[in-house]
Amino acid sequence: MPCGVPQIYHRTYATPRRPFEKERLDQELKLIGEYGLRNKREVWRVKYTLAKIRKSARELLTLDEKEPKRLFEGKYIYTTLTKFFGAVLVDINSIPRPIPKMVE
Repeated sequence: MPCGVPQIYHRTYATPRRPFEKERLDQELKLIGEYGLRNKREVWRVKYTLAKIRKSARELLTLDEKEPKRLFEGKYIYTTLTKFFGAVLVDINSIPRPIPKMVE
């Protein structure tokens, strides 16, 4: 009988819808060179993570301001953004679409 738990793999990045869009390719290449990333998958991973955070923030904004779930998860989102992305937020609505530190 196996005694270990099988690993569950989750999606960590999303590929672009248009694979050969010149502006995006140039921007990704610039980011790779500027921050010393290994490949474009690392850029996509950060963009995917930020997209998930933005999605959960939008869902929380539909709740009432005094809702315990909104208060608790809102603090979690804020600490995640400041910890991983170095973002200083005045309002959760002001989360920019591109990555705060990496994309200008």
